[in-house]
Amino acid sequence: MKIDSIREIAEKAREVLVENGSFIGKSFFDRFPKAACGFTTDMLSKYLISKGVRNIESVSGKRGDSSHAWLEYESYIIDITGDQFIDGVSPVYISKNREFHDQFGSQARILHPVPHAILSDSYNKFSKLMNNNA
Repeated sequence: MKIDSIREIAEKAREVLVENGSFIGKSFFDRFPKAACGFTTDMLSKYLISKGVRNIESVSGKRGDSSHAWLEYESYIIDITGDQFIDGVSPVYISKNREFHDQFGSQARILHPVPHAILSDSYNKFSKLMNNNA
């Protein structure tokens, strides 16, 4: 899949989560984007995989007392929650510039991540909203 198509999906996902976070999963997305990066990364990766994206990775790391998670695909960082940090990136960040994300050390990577079962209901709501607004 071309990065422009991924950008469109990421922008739509951000919009869906901003407008419907409490409905999708109050416990996980009520304060979106704050403290929602891991759950968001899980759901967005599953959605992108369902649309044919291959070789996508979930990446997480720590900076001081904070942690953060985002996706990577073909050297691009895909981050729709990086604006939760004062020094963060734009609300929908898709770039090869790693300056902000490299501040998060001890990075863990998961190829083709699968959301935890606890997100099943939330993912179904998210996916339906993404597909209904297509």
